[in-house]
Amino acid sequence: MLSIHAVEPNPQFLSANRHIMQGYVDMIDRPRWDVAAAKMSGKSKVAGAERYKIILAANGRKIQSVSAANARAAIEAYPGNSDLAVLCLDAETNADVAWTVSFDLRGH
Repeated sequence: MLSIHAVEPNPQFLSANRHIMQGYVDMIDRPRWDVAAAKMSGKSKVAGAERYKIILAANGRKIQSVSAANARAAIEAYPGNSDLAVLCLDAETNADVAWTVSFDLRGH
């Protein structure tokens, strides 16, 4: 499966690993970019005891922090591309997880 996105001037969601539709089914709230706060947030259906991965394009920005309700959140480097990042969410039980990724405040 291939997912194609136009490059945006801000960080953006690219894909998720839970379903072949790459986020279409499991993203309850589609990822949205808050320009003023330099944050991306969304809400995903996370299966308990399964690592849920969201691929993000940083588009030249640095990630400052991540957080999630009802789950542990961490950022991993994407192999072979320093401008991509993997937001990893781990929940003990099935949960709808609201998450936020904060980026540096500098604009383009």
